[in-house]
Amino acid sequence: MDDLETLLKRNRTRRHRTQSGTVVKRGDGYWLRYYSDGTNGNRNKVTEKLGDLELSRADVSKLRRIRMKAINDHQRRKHVDERPPEMTIGRFWTEIYLPWVREKKRFSTVYGYEKLWKHYCEKEVAPRPLTKYRATDGYQLLERLSAKLGRNSLQHVRSLMSGIFTRAVNLGLMPDDRNPWSAVRFQEARAPKPSIAYSLDQSIAILQALTRIDAALVFSLAAFLGMRPSEISGLSWTDIDLDAGQLHVKRAVVRGVAGETKTEQSQRMLPLIEPVRSLLAAWREQCGGVDAGWMFTSRAGRPLKMESFLKCAIMPAVRDAGLEWHGLYAARRACATNLVALTGNINSAHQVLGNSLQVSMAKYIKPSTAAGHAGLKLLEAAMQKDAK
Repeated sequence: MDDLETLLKRNRTRRHRTQSGTVVKRGDGYWLRYYSDGTNGNRNKVTEKLGDLELSRADVSKLRRIRMKAINDHQRRKHVDERPPEMTIGRFWTEIYLPWVREKKRFSTVYGYEKLWKHYCEKEVAPRPLTKYRATDGYQLLERLSAKLGRNSLQHVRSLMSGIFTRAVNLGLMPDDRNPWSAVRFQEARAPKPSIAYSLDQSIAILQALTRIDAALVFSLAAFLGMRPSEISGLSWTDIDLDAGQLHVKRAVVRGVAGETKTEQSQRMLPLIEPVRSLLAAWREQCGGVDAGWMFTSRAGRPLKMESFLKCAIMPAVRDAGLEWHGLYAARRACATNLVALTGNINSAHQVLGNSLQVSMAKYIKPSTAAGHAGLKLLEAAMQKDAK
């Protein structure tokens, strides 16, 4: 595979320029100067002898015109014959954009990009020439995808494609330095389905249905401490202090690859409450009293891939118990919603979750009709008290 600089030089469009040449008089005759296209898009200065000093000015001018016509014709044919095949969007993704995001982005971000590309973009856009893609092409792509994707997923596709073309613009590969996706606006998508949070009763029922200690512990860490699946996979025994009753969230593991937490705010200390504390003690005992290494591992001893673990250790037991399963994020939302309902304080949720207050309110804390009715009763009581 060519290096990045070579790829860029080959795919930047160099406009053919008709030259008139410059005549220089020296002691040994008249010399002609012009430029020749070199390899990888470079331009080289060329000087060649045009004739002796005995030539008249008219003859020199005539020789210059004849020679430069031949040079221009040759360069024009060479420019057409040697022009590299135009870079496709698929090649740009594979050879330039994907290696760049792997270097700059978190593994979970790159994994998400690769899934979007494979499932929704590759077949549609990979064969298309990069420089000929237009805003209307982007709009039509979103319109076709809208039959199976909701608003949020379409926005993810748009963000990915816009990022690809922004990179191409910054590398000088797009004509007029324009990103065609900047003008794409798609308003016809259906609204996303409401996210689900387990009730406290549902969380308890699911926990009781899980007979495996590790399965019950994984679910409890999400439902009662509000941890993300990637944070649970990233737990080490050194992150736990049972005597002090504390758990430190320090890292995340996505599909078996360890890395940083989603945000700096996500690194946090959580108090160990029941049933998490008892389950941790039981799991440590089952693991032989270990005090170092990954808390949850695959058979090969590598960090746990949470998706596979849920499919084999949790989902069958939940469904066998006749309960609904909506994933670990429904448990995480349950933790946030229950904390606010029990404390009446939104800060209790966003501090535990490791999200900003805005994200916690928008994504995790679910509305409670009971809480609203209770609030109205309190308002009524306060007004009656003031009236007296």
